[in-house]
Amino acid sequence: MPADGWLRRPLLYALMVVCAVGAAVLSLQLLAVGATPPPMVIADGAASTSTLDAVRRPEDIGVGNGTRTPPMASLSPDDGPDTPTATTGGDLQAGNDPGSPAPVELRSEPAVAADAVAVIAYVPDGSKFLSEVHHMLHGSWARCTAPLQLDPDSRPTDLVLFSHRDAVAHLPGDCVVVDPKTFTSGVQVSTLERRRHRCVVVEQTPNGTDYWGQASYEYMRSLVYVHDGRYRRLLLSYSKLLRTDLDVFLTPSFFTWRPTRFVTGRGAYSTMWYTQARLVGIAEKLGLRHRRAFCVGSTWFGDSKTVIALTNLTEHVARHFLDNEFGPDEEIVWPKWWRGVTSMYAGELAVNHLLDDDEHDSNPSQIDADSTSKDPTAGVYHIHCWQGITFPRYFSKTVFFYEQRYTKEAYPQSSLDPDVIRDYCMLVALYG
Repeated sequence: MPADGWLRRPLLYALMVVCAVGAAVLSLQLLAVGATPPPMVIADGAASTSTLDAVRRPEDIGVGNGTRTPPMASLSPDDGPDTPTATTGGDLQAGNDPGSPAPVELRSEPAVAADAVAVIAYVPDGSKFLSEVHHMLHGSWARCTAPLQLDPDSRPTDLVLFSHRDAVAHLPGDCVVVDPKTFTSGVQVSTLERRRHRCVVVEQTPNGTDYWGQASYEYMRSLVYVHDGRYRRLLLSYSKLLRTDLDVFLTPSFFTWRPTRFVTGRGAYSTMWYTQARLVGIAEKLGLRHRRAFCVGSTWFGDSKTVIALTNLTEHVARHFLDNEFGPDEEIVWPKWWRGVTSMYAGELAVNHLLDDDEHDSNPSQIDADSTSKDPTAGVYHIHCWQGITFPRYFSKTVFFYEQRYTKEAYPQSSLDPDVIRDYCMLVALYG
């Protein structure tokens, strides 16, 4: 990275340094007081006393050897997606509301297309979210895949949008609605049969009275569909999944990248020692191990079964947070302790518990890269629009959506260099 890049982004890098230093300090403090949470080990056939007894075993979807996740009562293959899961007690119980479908066991797994990747995201109804799809996520995906569509050697990378029914009709015209019961990565869609990279849409409309609606935390709906049994066959037909938000740009480098370890981006929600210590303490209380990997981002890329398992555990941990960790006596203040990032807290605990150090790569420089950076586009795979970026800096999603300062007149195409991150973002957003 050029030396002057550090000067242009002091706050961002300061947060990254604080995360790293905080993790080291916290480890020393906990070791000093003997508070290191033990790893979760369950003997064969033994029942866990953890409050996460309702969480599915990794082996149920083919992840790991079942030594780190507490068991739950199994479902028969005939249980439908709306059948509540049986539970064995504890604070967190799966399927306890009509909007939380129980996982469905597959009689047989679908054939996995060799090296096929799905970029998956949830699209709520609303003009802002649709703009993010058109100008950011889909815009960058379409730009990168256009020269690869007829290349027989290119590795398939589908964009799979799980969309609220009211948003479906407003999605890009090259995105085809499919039936998740029959569509997999290897299925040919008549209107897309010559394409190696497809944009497909699955209608996914949440139950308005589900747990997340009642808890006023609808952001989890961008995660929970991933382990919904109705979509299991579709998602498992891909070798890897990139779970991402909508306000992102994919770069050409992503389409040839196949990491061997599970990769996460970065977050900036756990920069205080108090926050990190509390997250470790909650993990211990729930019987989960914490490897001191803090500030885990919302972008996940890896084996499909692992993404599903992580999402499943994240949902159950998030329910615990919302039900137990933000009471009336709590000091709820950013960034010390903040209900609005519950999904990030829960995701951190899930990643730390289910993945070993040698299985997890936290990649803050190439995933969730800063959209205002002047660094080379070729050096990153995925760019994220962060909050708080003001004019005249670019690229800022806030300025783009609400201030109308980013126009083709102000930023003619000839003035933008696609090999520079911030110019690449502006180019995709304005010109596609």
